[in-house]
Amino acid sequence: MKPLLTGLRGLKKSIPFQLLLFLFLTPSLAHGQMFSVKSARKRSTTPGIALYAGPEFLNFKYKGNVPKSEDGGLYSFNAPILRLRAETRRFTAYLGASIGLDSLSYFDIGLRYGHGFIVYHAGKTALEIPLQLHGDLTDVTDNNLVPTARTPHFQQAVLDLGTGIDFRTRLAPQFRLKAKVLPSYGVTFSTRQQINSGNTQNGTGTLLGFEGNARLYFDNLLGFAGLSVGYNYSFRKYNIDGELLDYNAIGNSILIGITF
Repeated sequence: MKPLLTGLRGLKKSIPFQLLLFLFLTPSLAHGQMFSVKSARKRSTTPGIALYAGPEFLNFKYKGNVPKSEDGGLYSFNAPILRLRAETRRFTAYLGASIGLDSLSYFDIGLRYGHGFIVYHAGKTALEIPLQLHGDLTDVTDNNLVPTARTPHFQQAVLDLGTGIDFRTRLAPQFRLKAKVLPSYGVTFSTRQQINSGNTQNGTGTLLGFEGNARLYFDNLLGFAGLSVGYNYSFRKYNIDGELLDYNAIGNSILIGITF
């Protein structure tokens, strides 16, 4: 739990978490209010919120050309982390934290906002082209290392934009399937002062990303609540000023959740 608590304390100083929470919950609450007005005329069987938890097997691998003897790849690891996700029609919020790493700790938190444009709809099946804006903060810390001119700290904020394909179908009255692929591209910058060769730099760079996910929904199994299982694949390629912080992050997560 230490990496999670450390990350949450750092988050309060890095981004307005309360604002993210407000933005995430407002559409769902508004939807609930509209639903209560219309419930007398029509009852929906499609839950609007899904909460997930599960392991993510994350490979955080150094891709720069600086040798290990000169502190290249200090933050590399391949280990499971705990992944939490909350999803609505438009918003996705997520949080990840390392569990059981020896000297390294990993923490990330992010928010996605998306809108889909329907290109095909027939019966209970729809195909959309999503447009998605994404913000993320990722922190990797070596607990035995003090950042110096040669070993900058890895704490990167990301803002990127993506589009892809979103497929949805209802296979039975209480059984839905959803799948999405979404490449993205954006900018990344250090949220801490980065020092390299005695010169202060801003640690800016680019991020190439790709995400694929699949969800199975079993709606209204417990009255108003349902169950869901899911899989997520994520790829992030950090290309940051200099080479000491050039990493690829590849994650595979298995999720179990509740819907309502």
